Amino acid sequence: SNTDLRNFLINLAVADLIMAIVCIPFTFAYQITDNWIFSDFMCPIVQGCQLISVTASVSTNTAIGIDRLIAVKFPLRRRVTDSKSKILVLCIWIFAISLGVIPFLMCRTSRRDDGTVACEEVFMDEKGQLVYGFFITIITYFLPVTILTVTYSMIGRLLWRHRLPGNADDNRDAAQLRSKRKVVKMLATIVLLFGLCWLPLHLFITITTTFKFNIFGAFVYDVYFGVHWLSMANSFVNPMVYGLMNNNFRIDLRSLAASYICCCLGHNRLRYRPSAVRWRLGDSNVHDTSQFSTHTYVSTDLAPSGMELESTTSTQKRLYRNGAKKNHVCLQYHKKVFPPHSIRQCGLTGLES
Repeated sequence: SNTDLRNFLINLAVADLIMAIVCIPFTFAYQITDNWIFSDFMCPIVQGCQLISVTASVSTNTAIGIDRLIAVKFPLRRRVTDSKSKILVLCIWIFAISLGVIPFLMCRTSRRDDGTVACEEVFMDEKGQLVYGFFITIITYFLPVTILTVTYSMIGRLLWRHRLPGNADDNRDAAQLRSKRKVVKMLATIVLLFGLCWLPLHLFITITTTFKFNIFGAFVYDVYFGVHWLSMANSFVNPMVYGLMNNNFRIDLRSLAASYICCCLGHNRLRYRPSAVRWRLGDSNVHDTSQFSTHTYVSTDLAPSGMELESTTSTQKRLYRNGAKKNHVCLQYHKKVFPPHSIRQCGLTGLES
């Protein structure tokens, strides 16, 4: 079941949205103009939200890695429930906000000699700045990368060696091997991209803090601009890795597009709970109707009176069977879009091909 992962993925999306909406526009304008053109109050807000977003994102990725390792290594152990995953997400945000309080308290605007305004962290001494820099680097990069590398390496090794119990089956083993390779590839990509995106910035901060380079020098500032935006790009990499490399995501996206295309063409569009029913393309057998909502709306083409039908199983079977027969154009479109023999749940008519 993916119930326990759903909260983590939503949390990851929220953290990336905070980075994209609250941090990136202000940071981009500041680095392009080399002048803080916004209000003084926004300086600590942007800097604090940036650290909160990064901490929440990397903590969520770490939690996902640990959860997947437990699920693979101990498949019979009771999984993390929805309520427990929400508690863990809450703990992640408490931890992220506690770190974000530091730049919120320490970041201030100051006017330079040339009249421009800087938004930067103000420390009491150089030692405090050095300790703070190393602390943030370890907490938000080296420690999570180490944990993710170990967990995903163990997951890959366990998945590769694992064999389903029972008699040997060549087809099953071949499919299992392909599945293993896809999982290992995705997990390795997650760790690799995170490390590549954030390593240059952390190295830059460590070097400039240790050797006292002037960050506003021409060459050094150009380097900082590049490595900073490379790290920001990780917020856009996460959805690509977890979404585009996931077969279910691609199928649901195509199904959503197909449903709207058929709707625009004027064909029947049934409204139902997406996880409710499974059909087979060209087959009228309903495999499960137990999860239909109490009232299922049916379009006027299927029910001329436009009424709301009570969840009577036989009535639902008949109406959805008739709807499948009438949606010829949509079904033909689905046949072309979706690969043969792929198990999916259609967003339009609930067909499973």
